[in-house]
Amino acid sequence: MKKKIILQVVLTFLICIALSKPASSAKQKHSAVSGKTAEKADTPKLNAISIELYYLPDEYKNNIIYDSSHLREFAFRVKGPKKKVSCWRIEGEDADYFSVTKKGLVTVQWDIPYTKKCASAVLKAVLKDGTVLEAGLKAYSEDNIYIDKLFKEFETKYINKNMTEKEKVEKAACYIGEISSYDSKESNWKSIFLKDKGDCVASRYALAYMC
Repeated sequence: MKKKIILQVVLTFLICIALSKPASSAKQKHSAVSGKTAEKADTPKLNAISIELYYLPDEYKNNIIYDSSHLREFAFRVKGPKKKVSCWRIEGEDADYFSVTKKGLVTVQWDIPYTKKCASAVLKAVLKDGTVLEAGLKAYSEDNIYIDKLFKEFETKYINKNMTEKEKVEKAACYIGEISSYDSKESNWKSIFLKDKGDCVASRYALAYMC
C-alpha cells in the first residue's frame, strides 16, 4: 500500500514538472523576442541604404525629353529615438560629384562625363554617440542617357553588318551634318545632338564618340 502511494506521489511530481517546463520555456522565448524587438527599435538606421540621382544641366532642359520622375535630390534621415547627427560627409573616388547639407539633403553638383556613365560614392552619417551609418550614392546624367538613345536609333536606322568601317564613319559624318548647323559659340560636342548646332571642334568630337 505504501509503495503504491509513494509511486502515485512520484508520478504526480513528475507530471507537475513536465507541465511547468513548456510554460517556462514559452515565457523565456517571449522575453527573448521582446528583448530583440526593443533592441531593434532602438537601433538607428538611415531611411535609405542606397539611392540613384540624376543630373541635367540647365542649358539642356528645354532641348531634350527626360524622365521627370527621376530623383534630383534626396533627404536622408536617421530613424531611431533621439538619434542626433553630428555631421554628414561623402566619401569615395567620385565624392566631388555630390554635395550634402547639414540636414542630410544630397544633390549632384555637376554633369557626369559621357565616358564615365555613372558616379559612385558613400554617404556617412556620424551620430553624436560615435555611430556611423552608411548609404550608397549613384549619379547618372540625363543628357548622356538621351545621347545613348540617339546613337542606338542611328545605328538601327543607318548601320548594317555588311558596311565597312569607312562606310560607317561616312554615314555618321553625314548624319551630323544633317542634324546640326555651324555655331562658333558652341564647342561642346553634346550640343550637336542636344541643341542641333556646334563648331568644328564639336563636330569632330561628336563623330569620334559616335564611332
